[in-house]
Amino acid sequence: QQPISTPFRPQVPHRQMVLNLLGYADDPLTLTGIAMDEGQFLKEATACGHQTAVNVVHSQRLELAYYFGRYSLASEILDDIKPWETVAPAYVGIYRAALFQGLTCYAMADIETHRRRKWIKRGTAFMSQIQKWVKAGNVNTLHMLHLLRAEQARLQGKAAVAEKEYGEAIATSSRNGFIHDRALAHERFMLYHLKKSDDTYWARHHYDKAMQALTDWGATALADRLKIASEGRL
Repeated sequence: QQPISTPFRPQVPHRQMVLNLLGYADDPLTLTGIAMDEGQFLKEATACGHQTAVNVVHSQRLELAYYFGRYSLASEILDDIKPWETVAPAYVGIYRAALFQGLTCYAMADIETHRRRKWIKRGTAFMSQIQKWVKAGNVNTLHMLHLLRAEQARLQGKAAVAEKEYGEAIATSSRNGFIHDRALAHERFMLYHLKKSDDTYWARHHYDKAMQALTDWGATALADRLKIASEGRL
């Protein structure tokens, strides 16, 4: 493996995350497997002060935790991530990091109801950052903004707004070629229907669409998780 100081080293966690999503990891929530050992990587990166590499690991861990429905774990990792604007403002993954940080906050608003307002406020801060990128002309973040708006509206009880924004998230991610985010938007819309009124017709529709997108993407481990999590509910 390359020394931690090389500019390519922070890309290793991305490779391991892909392997986890493909099912090539004993523990899909840990970045340990063919490409790297999470503990050793963090030890080396911390020792040489490579904060970008450390942030990449934590961001990928948070994304995996959210994908696999471990929202409380994702919230714990959230505090390990230093603000990207101070660490590496030009880092290519800063957009996805903000998306999953925001989604994690909104998910925690459902879990920790006594801190609901705090979590919504925190999630909205990440959404506002993505909104700035959209206004600046970054069309690749538009579907992210729609998905976060949908989650926020859901929490606020604004059903019509939530349904419109979920639909926009699906449409824009599909139009711009983000098949993995289209799968995520369909899954979130599926869960919305199940929570709202046990609407199994539309929930099943979005489940099928999510499964198809995950299959096309090649995320076998995620497809298996969604299938197991949905058994008996659709």
